[in-house]
Amino acid sequence: MRIKSVGAWLFPTFGGCVGVTWIAVTILGIFGPTDPLLGDRFWNWVASMLIATPLAFLLAAALVAADIALVKWRRVPTGRHALVISGIAPLLVGTIYSLHRPGQYGNPVLFTLAIVLPLLIVAFGTRIVLGHKN
Repeated sequence: MRIKSVGAWLFPTFGGCVGVTWIAVTILGIFGPTDPLLGDRFWNWVASMLIATPLAFLLAAALVAADIALVKWRRVPTGRHALVISGIAPLLVGTIYSLHRPGQYGNPVLFTLAIVLPLLIVAFGTRIVLGHKN
């Protein structure tokens, strides 16, 4: 399928993913648990944003890669549909990370896989389950 507007695809994909990540981190920074080593809630929020923002951009890049890989079988989501699917993805990744913490691995290879694999699984899973067929 040919994409009529790249902006109608990329802006909602990145905006939904990063926006929902920032909202979730802010809500967890206000109401969630804190690490005493980082200081008060503000510094916990800053540290969380510094970690979550690059992960959100990686997830958005994985969503774009999934769109490109699945373009023969699935329509590329645009507009509000892309925004909704991309907004759901960070919540699913956060749930996976809370159930299976990536920091439990001492090996750098396993740690990297524990970070990257949920991103790819959620990216392809949301695009396959929630995307429209051609």
